[in-house]
Amino acid sequence: PLVKFNECLNEIHPRVRFTREEEKDNSIAFLDVFLTREPNGTISTRIYRKPTNTNITITPHSCQHPSTSISNFKRELCRVNRICSSAEQIKKEADFVLNLFADNGHNRARLEEITKSYTPPTLTTSQPTARRAKQKTKPNQSDEPNLDNLFDVLPFCGVPLGDKQEYKPYICVPYIPGATYYKMKRACKKAGVNLVTKSGKKLQDIL
Repeated sequence: PLVKFNECLNEIHPRVRFTREEEKDNSIAFLDVFLTREPNGTISTRIYRKPTNTNITITPHSCQHPSTSISNFKRELCRVNRICSSAEQIKKEADFVLNLFADNGHNRARLEEITKSYTPPTLTTSQPTARRAKQKTKPNQSDEPNLDNLFDVLPFCGVPLGDKQEYKPYICVPYIPGATYYKMKRACKKAGVNLVTKSGKKLQDIL
């Protein structure tokens, strides 16, 4: 039936051709998931990577904030826990991700520490939601924003204070790894200016 249906689709227009992929050895890949039909009738899943995958990720020396690399590593761990259907497969894929980031220059000891302490978020309770709930339970916490921190208020120009509007300046520059970033941050803080960093997308932004 699938063959006839495929032929029927290809007869609609001579320039439009539909292809299909059939399972081999009771297995087939769908997007980034590899599905296998087990003898007991269940379906097991694991991560599927194309043969052209280069295993290249953000290096620790790139013009990215260190938290970006950590978030990228945790994202891969979350993907492993959500796609793989068995504990054995989760362990195998987690080791693959750890080796991948270590081969790209990241601190292996730090990666192992994150892997051991990592807990994937659930569909009912995500980590940001739990963090916000924890902050609300802190004693003596006011609902008013902290005006000493630019990122606690919106918009960037400030918040209304009575009949006046306070404007707090800020500068936005590409992130520069190393001691330069912290020197710039301290200098801006002394000058009463907030430093905002972004990832440079073009060479002229990085330079």
